[in-house]
Amino acid sequence: MGPPNVPQPVYHDHSLKLANLRKLTIRSTIQSHCFRGRYSKCYAVPLPWMVHFLTSIIPPRNSMQSISLQFTVNLGHSTETFKKVDWAGLAFVLTSELLSGLRSVYLGTRWGNIHWVTEPMEDSFTTVLEEDEHLLPLIRSGLLTLGTLGDVD
Repeated sequence: MGPPNVPQPVYHDHSLKLANLRKLTIRSTIQSHCFRGRYSKCYAVPLPWMVHFLTSIIPPRNSMQSISLQFTVNLGHSTETFKKVDWAGLAFVLTSELLSGLRSVYLGTRWGNIHWVTEPMEDSFTTVLEEDEHLLPLIRSGLLTLGTLGDVD
């Protein structure tokens, strides 16, 4: 009896399928990893991963028209840490030649720490995003729309 049949890896070129992808939704969390009172010093933001994902998985010739980015934000009691998030890389890739056919981007936020908050924070997040120097041109051009996510999306 010979060696068992070991399946060989099969490599597929998914770029053909992704070239026809028109809409993409990414859900993620902006999360603090510190104890109370230290939220402004350490937090995790998935934006570098998203930029890498978008630039590595979407082929140069694509049909991408719409992207929805949905964030649950867990950063303590205020928007001070949220103001430190760097949106430059994401803004760059959304306006790059790779996504030149992109017609709309939705960026929605939801406050994740609802048991700590006495008033709604979502409007505060929208204000921070509207004032970001990298997102503002996308908002003004009509490419980027900001919003608040419901409890169930």
